[in-house]
Amino acid sequence: MKKRKILLALIFTLTLILGACSTKNDEQVDESVDLETQEMMDDVTQGDGTGTGDFKLLTESVNPDENQLTFEATGIDENQVTFVYVANQLILSEKLKNGEPYNLDITNIAEAHSTDYSPKIQFVQFEDNEEGNTPTLFRQLRYEVK
Repeated sequence: MKKRKILLALIFTLTLILGACSTKNDEQVDESVDLETQEMMDDVTQGDGTGTGDFKLLTESVNPDENQLTFEATGIDENQVTFVYVANQLILSEKLKNGEPYNLDITNIAEAHSTDYSPKIQFVQFEDNEEGNTPTLFRQLRYEVK
């Protein structure tokens, strides 16, 4: 009985340690987005996206000395606020115009220059122009860090 308790305690401790290691990056990402918004974005990102319109990265790759990403929207609803996330951190929320280039400053975004994966930019519009409501548009693009 005593051996069984020790074994269960050891398994529980190892599970906690390994779980903490595997979720460390998830916790860093989730710090910038509230839980409800993150869950909604996780649901949306499982598919190919939702809504109409597209986004094109005019800056397809950056290096650690570059802190600007440029994109352009086509076919989106210009009357809706578009929320733009880089490496899961909200950096822009405004009504965008189709065909107009926008520059994003990624200076203070810790994961924006990550080289162990391709960071992404996410574009989201919500039905009530407020972050966290039902999404009416979702697109994501990845860029390369060199």
